[in-house]
Amino acid sequence: MAFKVGRCLLPDILDDLGWTNQDLALKTGYSRQRISDWCRNRYVMHPKNMKTIAVAVRKPMESLYEWIEVEEEGGKE
Repeated sequence: MAFKVGRCLLPDILDDLGWTNQDLALKTGYSRQRISDWCRNRYVMHPKNMKTIAVAVRKPMESLYEWIEVEEEGGKE
């Protein structure tokens, strides 16, 4: 079993919390532009960034993205 990263769910999480990108930037130290890049799927978060964001929004790391199951290379499952 293997997975690939899908859509970033951070915009939905921020909406649920009533937060803006700026609010998250102030809590994490990341720039508002970097958070916007993640939210718009321009870049995928590095695991250390995911952990920081997950702690700030009080969600598990895996909830920050859609996870799409894919077949492993070589047809193994």
